[in-house]
Amino acid sequence: MHCDEEGKGIEQEYWEQEPLPLRSEVARAIRQTASRKATGPDEVPPELFKAGGETVLDRMHRICVAIWETGEWPEKWTFSTFIPLSKEGDLKQCANYRTVALVSHAGKIVLRIHTYIHIAPKIVCPLFNFVRNSVVHVHGVANPRLEDG
Repeated sequence: MHCDEEGKGIEQEYWEQEPLPLRSEVARAIRQTASRKATGPDEVPPELFKAGGETVLDRMHRICVAIWETGEWPEKWTFSTFIPLSKEGDLKQCANYRTVALVSHAGKIVLRIHTYIHIAPKIVCPLFNFVRNSVVHVHGVANPRLEDG
């Protein structure tokens, strides 16, 4: 929501268009996808994205561009499978379990690209004096728009 500049309190909804994802960003996100992980509800393993080569890369790039242009997310990517895993101790106690959520690997790729484009460039870290549009590493994710790789 946006409040008008005149301060009249009129709120209107608007969308600021993010830059479309680059093919190189999709390729990087696919490369950084962890292998040997359980599939989500769509039952697509991460190895499929890596083994699919240029064909999968081209298709995934088209899907990413369509998501950016329409703002519509594939419905299957919104589902998660929750699995309780027991810890040590009395299995009748809820506190002795942790939950793992299995989500779509394709959705993870899109979220990683969103991080490259939208989030990582805006992080300010005063400890290291990073400023907006610096090359910022967040849990091993760098902004590929600012560095080659």
